[in-house]
Amino acid sequence: AIYAYVTLRDNPIDAGMYPDNVSKEVYETEYKGLENRDEYVSDWTIPKMLKCKEVWIASIVPGFITLGLLGIITQFVKRNTEMGLPPAIAVGAMTAAGLIGIIGSYTIGYIDTKLGTKKAGIIYCAVFASGILFNLLGEIWLPFVYVSIAIVGFSLGGCTNMTLSFPASIFGVLDYPKVNGVIFPINYCIGCLNFVVNAAVLKVTGSLTGAYIAYLILFLIDIVIIATTEEGKWDKLKHPELMPK
Repeated sequence: AIYAYVTLRDNPIDAGMYPDNVSKEVYETEYKGLENRDEYVSDWTIPKMLKCKEVWIASIVPGFITLGLLGIITQFVKRNTEMGLPPAIAVGAMTAAGLIGIIGSYTIGYIDTKLGTKKAGIIYCAVFASGILFNLLGEIWLPFVYVSIAIVGFSLGGCTNMTLSFPASIFGVLDYPKVNGVIFPINYCIGCLNFVVNAAVLKVTGSLTGAYIAYLILFLIDIVIIATTEEGKWDKLKHPELMPK
């Protein structure tokens, strides 16, 4: 509580953080006049959102991240005991992964702030994909499983960061609250498919290996989508010409 009182602010600007990570000078000259959110009314309607390609992209990318994260973590103990870890160590690995996730959360947030959401998203998906790959390689050499526990744990903390910042990087701070009302439910509908994927693979093969391969592919697909998506395409602070007339 003391730490939160000292460090947290109601408005990011009070902590020296400005929209799109611009400097104070750029914000004062280019952004401030456009950012009266009390008066602004978004022109995004549900039909308009559902017809917009970027809305679906902003839903699918975090949806695949959520799907992979839930699919991995909900079966992590079972998977790691399946790989040869003693049950006590496999359960302890969940605790370790959660603690490492705290570090990952701050690290991914820092990268997002310093390099931008596109680069941070690509790095995050690549790191998570490597964690899944090391787990798969654990079938060849067991120590790789321990490496995967550290990497997957690190990635846990970055999931929420990417889930929120990726859509915001496309639609900007003005329209994000409105469009996220559609994006967020689609994202989590995709994420909840992890139970179907894991159950189907277990029923057919008796192992989670196939599911892990599927999640690895999803993260690689995310990298391609993020790399080819234009940041700020619908951000009215970057493109004032998009403001309602």
